[in-house]
Amino acid sequence: MSELVSVISGAGLSTYTGVLLGATAVPVWNKNVAALPIHFAASGMGTAASILELRGNRHPALNALALASATAETAFGAVVELRKDRALKPVKQGWSGWL
Repeated sequence: MSELVSVISGAGLSTYTGVLLGATAVPVWNKNVAALPIHFAASGMGTAASILELRGNRHPALNALALASATAETAFGAVVELRKDRALKPVKQGWSGWL
């Protein structure tokens, strides 16, 4: 039972940073307020799957989680890159865009 509570609370907390960043006055983050929590959750899920695989866990469900995470992050990146919005200029151009 405690594992289920941990999973549910961990999934909710993994989105919290995205919510906080999206609620700021920084235009790049504010324009993506709806997608940032999903992006942070996918990133956290991918990180957890990577750590578990590096520690020797080999399970098809873990691989499926990692692939789902990579797919979600790739889709998020494509959406940001394809959107035409002046506020997203720092993400696409200059030093920050290169990074």
